[in-house]
Amino acid sequence: MRCRTEDPLFAGVGAICETAMQETEADGVALAVVSRSRRVRELIYATDSLAQQLDDLQYVIGEGPCFDAYLRDAPQCYPELTSVAKTARWPVFAAGATELGVQALFAIPVPDGWRPMGVLELYRRATGDLADSEFAAACACASAIAYQLESNWQEHVAHFGNAEQAIDDAAMTGAQSQVAVDPFTRTQIHVAGGMVAIQLGVTADEGVDRIRAHAYACARPVSSVAADIIARRMTLSD
Repeated sequence: MRCRTEDPLFAGVGAICETAMQETEADGVALAVVSRSRRVRELIYATDSLAQQLDDLQYVIGEGPCFDAYLRDAPQCYPELTSVAKTARWPVFAAGATELGVQALFAIPVPDGWRPMGVLELYRRATGDLADSEFAAACACASAIAYQLESNWQEHVAHFGNAEQAIDDAAMTGAQSQVAVDPFTRTQIHVAGGMVAIQLGVTADEGVDRIRAHAYACARPVSSVAADIIARRMTLSD
């Protein structure tokens, strides 16, 4: 569907995600990473709108297998999202995902030493676990993504001569994406969160939480709510 191919830091990851979808017979795949420069969880690639919706749903409500995969640094496999016993940790996400037509979800951490750099997300519209060979392929693709991202980063650092300038450039790229209101970057959500914080007299983190809650309550994409706030078409104080 879409990949942030204009950013050289993410070059090549789309092809790996497509391979993961084929090798695992998944219906869709998404990749979310944590930015080195801004510590923001970014959606980098999604094969279709449903994969994007699933990642957005987890971001908005703050729960789901992809969060668990990141925090636990371990694969999270849920072949039957309608199983209350297995999805009791995040019932709101499970209900929302099944309403979207997703019956199985698999979240594989993208390795990076002591913590993951992101999560590879695979979904199916029918229940069913990954076969051993499919699980191995998903993990291999997650490792390949890690290698590709690290290689891209080293090339980025070499281009600018040092890590500090490379980080500054990455931050500038994020700022430009914010201006364009790219739905695949969540930088603008944090900018809007700062605006809400000033409006309501709360912390910046709570400002972001208010935006996420409003988006969920109104069934709107969180990026659209943030865009309206930045453009001053709405304020949550209303």
